[in-house]
Amino acid sequence: MLSQNTFKNIAAELGHKLQGAVIQKVRGISGPGLVLRMRGPGKTHTLLLTAAPQLARVHLTKDFPKAGPTFPFADLVRSHLLGARIMEIFWDPEILGVKFSLVGFDQAGSKVGFELILDATRPELSLKIQNVWHSTLEGSGAAPRAAALPRGRWIPPQLWDPDAPSICEAIDQEFALKDQDARKIDASRRIREALKKRAKAIRRRQKKLEAEIVEASKAPEFRRIADLLTANFHLLQRGQTLVEVVDYFDPETRTVEIEIPRTTTPQDHVKKLFKKARKAERSLPVVERKIEDAQLELDELEVLRDREKNALHEDDLLQILDDLKQRGWLKKGKGRGEKAGSKGKEKGAISGIRRFVSLDRLEILVGKSSAGNERLIRTIARGEDIWLHSQDTPGSHVIVRLPRGSTLPQETLLDAATLAAYFSKAKDHEKVSVMYTKRKHVQKPKGAGPGKVICANTSTFYLARDENRLDRLLERKY
Repeated sequence: MLSQNTFKNIAAELGHKLQGAVIQKVRGISGPGLVLRMRGPGKTHTLLLTAAPQLARVHLTKDFPKAGPTFPFADLVRSHLLGARIMEIFWDPEILGVKFSLVGFDQAGSKVGFELILDATRPELSLKIQNVWHSTLEGSGAAPRAAALPRGRWIPPQLWDPDAPSICEAIDQEFALKDQDARKIDASRRIREALKKRAKAIRRRQKKLEAEIVEASKAPEFRRIADLLTANFHLLQRGQTLVEVVDYFDPETRTVEIEIPRTTTPQDHVKKLFKKARKAERSLPVVERKIEDAQLELDELEVLRDREKNALHEDDLLQILDDLKQRGWLKKGKGRGEKAGSKGKEKGAISGIRRFVSLDRLEILVGKSSAGNERLIRTIARGEDIWLHSQDTPGSHVIVRLPRGSTLPQETLLDAATLAAYFSKAKDHEKVSVMYTKRKHVQKPKGAGPGKVICANTSTFYLARDENRLDRLLERKY
C-alpha cells in the first residue's frame, strides 16, 4: 500500500496541474478504469484512474488508452461529469483518500457540485462519485447517490526514479511496461484458447469424416449387389426376403445369398441400392477433399502456435489475433490494447449472413436479406474487400474478405461471382452478368432503404453456370 505521504504528493501535484481544468472526454477502459481528458489553462491533460488487479493506480499520462468494455460507473461519470470544472484536488485524512471537487450542470442548466473520490481506506483501490449539493441525480429517487468502480488490489510501483520531474511521470513510466506485458499476456491467452478450441472442432469433424468415408467406400459393394439382383430378376418374387444368386463377379462363380428388406419389393430395393451407390460415388471425392482441408487447417494452426510462441512484440500478437478473426476462428471484440470490433460480432456463422470458403481458402460472405446486406456493407466489410452483385437483377450482396496487402485470386473471383448469381433472381439463367468493385467504392445514398447502394469503378463480366463449382461452394458452407 502506498504511504499517506505519497498520496498527499500525488494530490498536491494533481491539484497544481488540474485546478480549473474542464473535463472534455470520459472513456471507460479495461481493468476496469477511467480516462479523463481535460483542458486546463494552456494545456490538455489526461488523467488515468484504474482498479485493474496488479495495475491499480491514479496519475497523469501521456497516452490516451483505447476504450474497453462499457460498465455502469463509466457511463455515470460520463453523464454527470462531462463538461464539469475541477475546483480542487486534495488529500482527505478522514477517508484516507484523494478527493476531486467539481462543479457541473444538470439538464436544467443549474450548477451542481460533485465529488470524485479515490478511496484508499483498504488495501484496495475504489472510486466513487456523489452529488455533494444533494440535488437528485438523473434517474435516481434519492440524494445523495454514490456509485463505486469495481475494486482491484493496489500494487505500488517497485521502482521509483528520484530524478523524475514528477510523481505522475514516475508512475506513468513504471507502469508503461507493466501495461504492455499485461496486454501481451492477455493476447497470448486469447490466441491459445482460440487455437485450442478450433483444433478440437477440427478433430471432431475429422472423426465424422472418417465415418463418412467408410460409408462412401461401400459404393462398389452397393452396385455389385444391385447388378446381381438385376441379372436375377426372374428369380425374385414379391415378399421374398432372401435370394441365392450366382456371383458373376467371382472368378469361381460361387453362389451368394442376398437379403431383401421385408418392407420393400425387390425392384424398389434394387433402385435404392443403385441410388446409394451413386450417392457414395459422388460423395467420396468430396469427403476426401474435406479430410485434406481439415489436415491443412490443423497444419495452419500449428504455424499460428509457432508464431505466438516466437512473438517478441505486442504488435506481432495483435496481428495473429487479427488473422484469427479474419478466418472466423475468434469472435470480434475488444481485448487489451485492441480496437473495438464491429457492431456485429462474428463467431463462425454470422447472424443474417451466409459464410463460404473459396478454393483459395478465402472467406466469402453473402447477405441473407436486405437487413443482412445492410449489415454486411455497413459494419463488416472493410474498404479493400471486394464487393460483388448480379447486374440489373435483385440479389444478395457478396463480399470477399481479403487479407491486408493481398490481391484477388481468379478462382476466388469466380467462386464469389457464382454465389452472387446463385443468390439472385437470375439463379436459373445459363449466363448471368456480375459486377464487382472494392467496398470503398460502394456508397449508400441518403434516405435509401436497407441494402440499397450505388457503386463506382466497377468491372462487369458474364458468368456461365457451373454446377460443379456451385456444389463445391455449397459443400463448404459454414
